[in-house]
Amino acid sequence: MDQEEFAVNKDNQTLIVAAWGFGVVLTAMKMHRGSKVQEKGCREITHLTNNDNQAAIVAAGGIDSVLSAMTLHVERADVQRHGCRALVTFARNTNNKTAIANAGGIPVVVAAMKKHTDNADVREFGHMTLLILAEDDHARTAITA
Repeated sequence: MDQEEFAVNKDNQTLIVAAWGFGVVLTAMKMHRGSKVQEKGCREITHLTNNDNQAAIVAAGGIDSVLSAMTLHVERADVQRHGCRALVTFARNTNNKTAIANAGGIPVVVAAMKKHTDNADVREFGHMTLLILAEDDHARTAITA
């Protein structure tokens, strides 16, 4: 079983977060700015960010790490796809909608969708992110601005 398969299992996610394993992912994303590290970091954040784990990951800078990866590698569809997917997961928590908007997440998602019009996954996850964020008054105002 590889790490990705390990992190998909909900019980394993809890173990990884309890051991502060997500901190290793966030640290790697900060220290190693290459697109592959950023892509895999966004993917692992998506796997680890269930409702039980979100608060700890957000507090450690999970939203900022995803947005930084997307901004740094706007040309890379794989980073955009996994970044948007991670934002969908974060946005499902009401508390994170405003945090994503305040961190500049809306223009980052829109830029990803504009840059990668030929990538169905980027469009789908970007669209889902904006739809979920639009449920929040503050985020909705930022989307329509």
